[in-house]
Formats: sequence, C-alpha cells, structure tokens
Amino acid sequence: MGRSQSNRHKGGLARRLHEELQLLFLNELTDERLESVEFTTTSLSSDKRLVTVCYLPPDAGADDDENQTVLEDLLEDIKPQVAARAADVLRRVPEIRFRFDRGAGNERRVSAILDELRETGALNTPPEPSQTPRPEDARQADNDDEPGFPPEIA
Repeated sequence: MGRSQSNRHKGGLARRLHEELQLLFLNELTDERLESVEFTTTSLSSDKRLVTVCYLPPDAGADDDENQTVLEDLLEDIKPQVAARAADVLRRVPEIRFRFDRGAGNERRVSAILDELRETGALNTPPEPSQTPRPEDARQADNDDEPGFPPEIA
C-alpha cells in the first residue's frame, strides 16, 4: 500500500473510530457527568497503537480545577471500555489518551465574548460581503465613459 493510500486508510479508520466512540459515549456509558462532555476529535498514531481522544467539558470557559480533576478521573475509569470499542475497529487494543481540546475551548470562549459584545452593541458588525462595494467596481464607475483608460487628471 502506497503512502497516500495508507494515510487515507488511517484517516478512514480514525473517522470510523470517532463515530464508534461517539456512539459509545452517547448510548452505552451511563454516567450522567459524561452527558454534556463534547468529544471533538479522535486521532490515531501511524502504528495504530495509540488513540488520542480530544474532549471539551461543558464549562470549558470556567477555570474549575476540581471539576476538571473529577472529569479526568472519570475518563481514566472508562479507558478499558474505550479501548475495547477501539479494538473492534482496529483489530488490536490500543493505548487510549484523553486530551483537553484547548483550541476548541478557546474558540468557545472567543465566540461567547463576541456574542456578548454584539448583544451590548459594543461590537459593530461589518456589512455582508455582498453589500460591500469592491474597489474594482468603484474604479469601473469612474471610467464608465472610456473603459480601459485611466481617468483624466485636471
């Protein structure tokens, strides 16, 4: 199998694995503390021995170390179930790592701040791109009488 085929195969496996784990988290794990945790991405190492599951807690904007510790302990407890489900897809039992998705957490915080600024009117939203005149439209309007020639300077 060539390198690009191998990467496509790995990408397909990672997608299938992510879908399977989403089903596991939604339908089979009964701990209510996991209900509002968002599992954002699942990545697979090239040798298929390591699966990294990125997550975002419901209160990703809050700095609550105690809740984060409880969640990390809970995720540690479900690793065997996650590894078993991953083994169904990969045909081997991989090591499972859970990682807080800082990028998605930052995106959520920025989005909340922007929403708040819009609500208070402190943020002026630019017009839609279709309503904004383009510079070339303005130049063409100036040169309508002689297309292709620069305007005369008086």
